[in-house]
Amino acid sequence: MRSEAVQKNTKQVILKNALSCFSKNGFDGTSMREIASHSKVAKPAVYYYFNNKEGLFEELVDDSFDVLYNITRRAVENKKTTKSKILALFSTFENMAENYKETASFLFLVVLAPKSTSFSKKINRHLDKHQKIIKNIFAKGVLSGEIKKEQEIIWEILISSLGKFYIMHLLSGRDYKRHVQKTLQFLLSQIDRSYDKKN
Repeated sequence: MRSEAVQKNTKQVILKNALSCFSKNGFDGTSMREIASHSKVAKPAVYYYFNNKEGLFEELVDDSFDVLYNITRRAVENKKTTKSKILALFSTFENMAENYKETASFLFLVVLAPKSTSFSKKINRHLDKHQKIIKNIFAKGVLSGEIKKEQEIIWEILISSLGKFYIMHLLSGRDYKRHVQKTLQFLLSQIDRSYDKKN
């Protein structure tokens, strides 16, 4: 039992250090030797847990997107209105950038990777899964009458684009929070105005 626990811990140490290396240097700029060095294990130990660099990278893709998906889902699932769900969505961007910075940096690197990479299909599946959360926010907003059906896709594009812009600048250290919050408040005021007109 102790041996299993030690093996699991070693694997997690390797994953943690690989995340840091890939986040800073990208896939091509990171070697298994470097990961082993940062993890303070012999290079064969890395290959014991992972067949190759691609396999290690793919596991990090899965783990990192799972973190993002679960944080986002938990943040919005109990909110009642479209407006509160959007605010919760943006709180997850701040949460990721502040408390899961290396994971967020890695995901941003992954999302910006050339679409011809061998990981493209896996990445797109994860992105589609996360995007469904955002789609669902506005689909329910249409049903509740908070937004118009013909504006559903527009809202999805606006909020998704603003979110990507926001997390990019959070990770870069640039203080765009006030500007993003002003933009977000303006957009949310349009939801209130649309709902008031209907009622």
